[in-house]
Amino acid sequence: MVVGLLLSCGQKQAAGHGSHDYKPLHKGQMIHLADHGPILEIVYDQQGGAAKMYVFDAHQKQKSIDKAPALVISTHDDPITATGKDDVWNFSHPALTGHVHGMRIRITVDGKQYNPDWHPTH
Repeated sequence: MVVGLLLSCGQKQAAGHGSHDYKPLHKGQMIHLADHGPILEIVYDQQGGAAKMYVFDAHQKQKSIDKAPALVISTHDDPITATGKDDVWNFSHPALTGHVHGMRIRITVDGKQYNPDWHPTH
């Protein structure tokens, strides 16, 4: 069964989570939202307090979404709503400067809501 799935996708699976093993297209951090589901790539500018997020489908092709994602930070009262459109979204806020922990991304793709943790790599 797994061999059939691998052959049908024509992609190598990453160890541990069953999603494809893709390399970042923008030198960012990859977050797989679901097994064979949407993928996020986040390019984080810690000094500038900004993050650019790219949305992809399960095959790392650009994926447009209608509703702006939000970033929830445990030390910040209100979610930070992204600006942008389609498959590229930007978060910008002073709370993103420095060493930030306890973040979750709220995003809806194809009517399904995801809330993955985000731990920026430094």
